[in-house]
Formats: sequence, structure tokens, C-alpha cells
Amino acid sequence: MSRDSDLKQALQDEYAKGHFDHAKPTNITAFKEATLPDYVWKFVTLEEVMTGCGLFPFELSRRKKDELWDVERSDLNSGVAMRDLPYFDMRITRIREVLKEQGIMTADDLKSEVEKLQKEFKDQGKEPQGLELEALGMINFITVTSGILGREPFAGHYQQVKARTPISGAKIVAKAWVDPDFKALLKISPKEAIYGWDPHVSPEIVDIIDPNGLEVPENTKEVRNVVVCTVCSCYPREVLGEPPLWYVSETYKSRIINEPRAILADWGLKLDDNTEIRVYDIDADIHYMVLPIRPEGTDGWSEEELAKLVTRDSLLGVSDPLTPAELKAQQ
Repeated sequence: MSRDSDLKQALQDEYAKGHFDHAKPTNITAFKEATLPDYVWKFVTLEEVMTGCGLFPFELSRRKKDELWDVERSDLNSGVAMRDLPYFDMRITRIREVLKEQGIMTADDLKSEVEKLQKEFKDQGKEPQGLELEALGMINFITVTSGILGREPFAGHYQQVKARTPISGAKIVAKAWVDPDFKALLKISPKEAIYGWDPHVSPEIVDIIDPNGLEVPENTKEVRNVVVCTVCSCYPREVLGEPPLWYVSETYKSRIINEPRAILADWGLKLDDNTEIRVYDIDADIHYMVLPIRPEGTDGWSEEELAKLVTRDSLLGVSDPLTPAELKAQQ
């Protein structure tokens, strides 16, 4: 098998598995049941709080990722290069090196925290997952030992991070399917549309990075929209939660740019040759969420019922929403 075939098969397997290792389609019902390891949620929280406080400059993070991409050093990841790490282990490694370069945490600081955690895990009969000890060690140092952040801001944001799933995006799409005025405003001013629909919505849901923020391109029979981030791993987390692993893979980034029709066909979305495919490349200033076509046979459905048809992958443009029959089959 050629290397190109190997890469395609690996990506196909990653797509089939999705971000959570479960058999159900990734609609909002599945996301209510799916979970990430708790240490991952906590680490994502640390990353976001530090970025908001200016302790974790975005450009420094990007540079550090580039520096470490091909490095194979035992003091980094047991001799494994950054490019070969699982997605969240890659983020943990990058942030660890940024903290050290910024003078916020030394290698000895982290070693001390990890040793304390190793004892706790041993006493409790627990086995750490991946880079769990390093992630929790950094969290303990930043929030407790050094007191740089403190427990309260971390705990508050932690609850917000765990609450973010594709459910938010699914509800927005369902509203657009039943309310033409909301849909029209959503396409030109998403923030205004969402705030007007629900003035009590948490600002974190729609206050994506200014000045441009969120855009919502609409699928039609003639045009299909797909989302990618070719530079790093930018993603509309505010409305979709954490990204699936295939989304952050270099293979997806390359194929969706160079052969979008082929990769979509590989994943079961076969489009007419006359259908235009528009690929939207997310960056630090602007994020995208696709507004998919409403499935047939849903006349008279409520917003709550419609939202159950919306999958994470349809919000990224790589699949269609579930049909009523598909939803019934998975229940």
C-alpha cells in the first residue's frame, strides 16, 4: 500500500471514530452522553484563561509549535516528534514549552508537581492517561502552588468550557430553519441575530475573536461550504465545542484544499459535478459554521426536534444533517 493510501485510510479511520470513541452519530443526543477525560477539559480551560490574561501569547504558541514540529528529544516527549503526538498531547507539550520560555514555570517546578501527583495516583490505585500528569501538574502549579491565576477564575471558566458542545450550533441552525428573518440576519450579522434571539445567551458563545468574529455560509443545491484551518487548529469552539481529531490532521487540511470533492466522496458525501464547493479557511480573526440544508420530511417539526438532526460534521460541511429516518434508526 502506498504512503498516500496509508494516509487516506488513517484519515478514514479517524473520521469514522470521530472525536469521541462511540458508535452513535454525532448529533446533539450523542454529545450529551459523550465525554472527554476530565484532565483534558481542565487543560483546555487553563489554556484559554491564560490566553485571556495575556500569559500565553498566541503568536508565541504558534512559533513554539513550528519549532517543535519535527523535534525528537527525550526531554520533550520520550523521543516522539510533535507531529506524531495525539492532538491534545501536542497542545499540552506546546504549552509546557511556552510556560518555560516565558519564565512562568521551570522544568523543576513541573517535575515537583508531577512527583506529587504520581504519589496521589499510586495511593488511589489510578493509572494516568497520556500526558495527564503533566497537564494536571501545570494546572496545579498555575492555580495553587504559584497562585498566578487562583482557583476561582479557573473553576468558573472550567464550567463554561465543559458546557460547550455542538448543541449550541445545532440550536442556532434549527432556529434558522424555522425563522426566515432570523436566518437572513444570521447570514449577515451572526452576533446580532443570536443576541436578538436569546438576549440571555452567554457572551462566550458568540463573542468569538473580534473584529470579524463568526460567519455562517449557507449550503444550497448549487453551493456546498466546508470548513478547515490550514495554519493551526482554529475552530468555532464557542458553538461546536472541541474539534474532532480528523479536523486537526495534516491529511485533512491538505486533501480538503487540494481535492475537496474526492475527500467528501470518501466520507459518503457524493456531490453532483455541477455543485460548487467553497472551502473556508479559519484563522485567528474569523471563524465559520456552515448552515446546512434542512432535511426533507420535516414540515411541522419543532426547533427542538430539528436540532436533533444537526450533526457536528454537518456544521463543518463534510456531511449532511441526519434524515428523519436516520434519526429514528439511531434512537
